[in-house]
Amino acid sequence: MENLNMENLNMKNFKDRGRTDKRNSNAIIQLKKMISYIGPCNKMVEVGCYHGVCSELFAENFQTVFCVDPWNDEETRVNDHNMSMIEELFNKRVKKFTNITKMKMKSLDAVSEFEDESLDFVYLDARHEFKHIKNDIQKWLPKVKLGGYVGGHDYSNGWPGVRRAVNEIFGKPDIVFGPNWIVKK
Repeated sequence: MENLNMENLNMKNFKDRGRTDKRNSNAIIQLKKMISYIGPCNKMVEVGCYHGVCSELFAENFQTVFCVDPWNDEETRVNDHNMSMIEELFNKRVKKFTNITKMKMKSLDAVSEFEDESLDFVYLDARHEFKHIKNDIQKWLPKVKLGGYVGGHDYSNGWPGVRRAVNEIFGKPDIVFGPNWIVKK
């Protein structure tokens, strides 16, 4: 892996994650549409925050955001990026938000920190393998209030595990915004 600094980490090396190219600017637009659809939200959890692009959008629109990610090279498999650098980028991006609580832990460890029916929205974008996303949905769904939302990223043919898990549990999402899916509880 090449030696990366924060500037080229932010721009050059995240094109494959869709944060700087035209295709991914559309993904951000779609995420904003999803946020608008959900409306006011007091308490949400984002599972799988990576370098914080979505976290930033959630914090700009929702009252309280819990960001759950282990930022661990063993747990996070994303294009061989150095997760301590990714975490540093996350910290830099969200430091201005007082409504973000960072929870450096695995999804299934964090879920026990929340009471059932205590969350307005849970957004899942962690491990994309079928067994992992299915387990995340099953464990986080009870934490969502009646009338709240569970959703996530990468509901697409490129991520068959995500699609399969969502469809197996819910039949299909209530609505899809680009690669983002949501279901109202």
